[in-house]
Amino acid sequence: MSRLAEDRRAPVLTLAGALAVLVASHVLWLALVRRGYPLNVDEAGYLGIAFDFTEAVRDGALRTAWESQRSQAPLVPLLTAPVGLVRMAIIPSYAVLIGFFVVLTLATYGVARRLVSPWWAVLAALVVATLPAVTDLTRTYIFAVPAAALTMSAIYALGRSDHLRHRRWAIAFGALIGLMVLSRTMNISYVPGLVTAAVVVLAAAPSGRRRGAVNLALGALAGLFVAWTWYRTSWDTVLAYLRDAGYGDRSAEFSSGETGWGSSERWLADIRNVVQNDLYVPMTVLLAAGLAAALAALVRRLRALGGTGERVQALARSPALVPAVVALEGYLAIVSSTNAGYAFALPLLAPIVVVAVAGLARLPAGPARTGLAVALAGVSAFNVLAKSDAIGPLAQPVHADVPLTEVSTISDGNGDIHDQMRGASGLHIDPAHAMPAQLKGWEGVNRDAAAWLEAYANQHRRGPVVFLASRDPLFSTNTIGLQGRLLLHTSIAFGQLEPRDGPAAAGYRAALADAERGQPNLLVLGERSPGEFRPYVDQGVAAAAARSLGFRPVHTFTLPDGRRAPVLWLDRGPAL
Repeated sequence: MSRLAEDRRAPVLTLAGALAVLVASHVLWLALVRRGYPLNVDEAGYLGIAFDFTEAVRDGALRTAWESQRSQAPLVPLLTAPVGLVRMAIIPSYAVLIGFFVVLTLATYGVARRLVSPWWAVLAALVVATLPAVTDLTRTYIFAVPAAALTMSAIYALGRSDHLRHRRWAIAFGALIGLMVLSRTMNISYVPGLVTAAVVVLAAAPSGRRRGAVNLALGALAGLFVAWTWYRTSWDTVLAYLRDAGYGDRSAEFSSGETGWGSSERWLADIRNVVQNDLYVPMTVLLAAGLAAALAALVRRLRALGGTGERVQALARSPALVPAVVALEGYLAIVSSTNAGYAFALPLLAPIVVVAVAGLARLPAGPARTGLAVALAGVSAFNVLAKSDAIGPLAQPVHADVPLTEVSTISDGNGDIHDQMRGASGLHIDPAHAMPAQLKGWEGVNRDAAAWLEAYANQHRRGPVVFLASRDPLFSTNTIGLQGRLLLHTSIAFGQLEPRDGPAAAGYRAALADAERGQPNLLVLGERSPGEFRPYVDQGVAAAAARSLGFRPVHTFTLPDGRRAPVLWLDRGPAL
């Protein structure tokens, strides 16, 4: 092999080797930290959907399951179904998340490679792969990493389409947008940015615009067809869900504080959240330096050009335009809602990193550029070690207030699950040590509850229709339902008494009697937990409302932390 060929392969082999190490670290961490411990409430719900798909594949009813899944994006659960066919268990299901982690890293390399040399592209890809949020959410069964991977893949396809003149890549661009909105419903808000970028790319084409326009239309049809496979039966439910959770009454439950459009807090809160939880201060400072360098390079280039037309054309033809437009539009979409969300900004981080690294690469060769590149690599490596929880001192959170910013996270070895379990249980959790043994009891109590509820209703020749009155993240409709699926291979019908049903008994009584809500025959109450979601359901008033309808106490579950969860029964519901 020639020296030139070796030089060309070295960056790719370095990326492949680093990626293999990172994948191995995720697998090991999941086996050591997650096995036997509770899931967060969203994970339990999504895995329940995944195992529903697994059972549907076995029963030959996949289309019915796909169309009956109404509000939660179905792509990731569907892709988990083949894993379930091999072994329907929790830890193996994370293989799908790790797969999307690989896709995100490779797509970042591909996008960056259009802007910078191979080694700089490797740096950009590994910075993204080791971001604290990417590490945490690869180890958490939610849809943020798949959404980010497909967003970045769509950006890559648009770049490869050469101003939409290559038909296959243009169609792939559209299809990937369709998959993107099937991976997470809130990703609909990022579609305008991708479409805007595509239109600008087409307008800036030096030739072949007519062919590009046809290809863009074909790409749009491909995206619409892919998305249509699910949204045609669920668009109304998704629209209502996004409107309510993003802009309606429920958005306040997830808000970091209601502010008007004229308030600086409205524009800074989401940036502060990303710095504090997704990037941490050192990486933010380095990326800000890169973005400043990118802006300076752009200004210098535009000043060197003659007229306004040349400048606009140069800007439109820049390979940095697409990631920049997607990131900017995505930021505006997030700011438009008061819902702070759960890793909503993750799909925007990879485009930002690519532009920032491209800015650093355009600095004059010298100590400054080398130092910033080494610092990026060093912070990335440190983040991996801190999140491994293998080195006690590095795993401990380090905070230092940054003046005028209200951000403080320098490093933090806590995974997302550590934060979730700390809030849900009220227990002290040290990321450098195994989570408290008390937490292992929750899997068993949820499994026992699923078995008891199913058996009791069946004894009365009824199918169980279960409502929960508490909003305990460790003992919920999602966690009990998941264990029921794993244990009984069946889906128990669940519902939830909501705070807005009350606070008066008449409201809870109406909810329990509402045929459209399912008319439960089993109601599970609960003493308030440390992590109970606010606002609370008044358990005493809910119990009184149930008794007035004829419900009677039949059982009490004792939870691992000593709290009790009484069960009430009313003989009604689907006959067996």
